[in-house]
Amino acid sequence: MILRTDRQDARSMQQYFFPFLTEYCKTNILNAGNDLEKKLIAKMITGVFDLVKERVDKKLCTHSENFKLKFTDAEGIVLYKLLTVLPLPDQQFYLIQLRQNTINHFHKLICEPV
Repeated sequence: MILRTDRQDARSMQQYFFPFLTEYCKTNILNAGNDLEKKLIAKMITGVFDLVKERVDKKLCTHSENFKLKFTDAEGIVLYKLLTVLPLPDQQFYLIQLRQNTINHFHKLICEPV
């Protein structure tokens, strides 16, 4: 799954989306309690999300303004699902648009017939 983006959008995802989503993943692990199945799923999602963050961080170390983020299917699906739970204040129009455009892009890729 490829997400074409620019430096500003990727930086915004890194600064505004990823800290909340990281805490959300940690909370899911803690909320799983003694339910082994839920805990394993939460840890798996957290691990895949860590790979997403690492991939974005590496791309932001390059000098190009526009780039392609190449995600595995699992990474794209995890990012898609996590972005759907991301709350944003109504006055943050740019961030709302960025989140919605990213969700729409991944939704199209996920639902596209193989």
